[in-house]
Amino acid sequence: MSVISDISKDQIDPALIFDRLGTPAWFADKDKVLRYINAAGRTHEDMVAALGKNIEDCHNPASVKEIRALYAKWAAGSREAQVYLRTVTGGTKYNILIPVHGPSGFEGVVELSFKTGEA
Repeated sequence: MSVISDISKDQIDPALIFDRLGTPAWFADKDKVLRYINAAGRTHEDMVAALGKNIEDCHNPASVKEIRALYAKWAAGSREAQVYLRTVTGGTKYNILIPVHGPSGFEGVVELSFKTGEA
C-alpha cells in the first residue's frame, strides 16, 4: 500500500514543499554544515551567509555546547525533537529541531522557526 496518493512528483519534492512554507526552515548535515535554506529562510542575510559553513560558527559558546549535546544524542540514535521557545515582541518565537535519520543513521537536523501572536 502506497502512502502517497495521486499527486505528481513536483508536488512531493521536499525542496518545493519546504520552499512553500511561510516560515524559515533549514537543514544542517551530521557534520553540522548548513546545507539547505528554504525561501523564507533566505530572507535572513545571516542565514544565507552561513550556508556551507559549520553552524557552530554562528552561535555563542552556550549554544554550541547545546548543539554538541543534541548532535551526540541524535548520533547515538535518539529521534527526539528539541523545541525552544522564547517571548518576543508581539508573541512567542519557536525553534523546532527535528533529527533526520536514514539507513546509515543520523544524517542531520531540520530546523523550523516561526512566531505566533503576530498581527
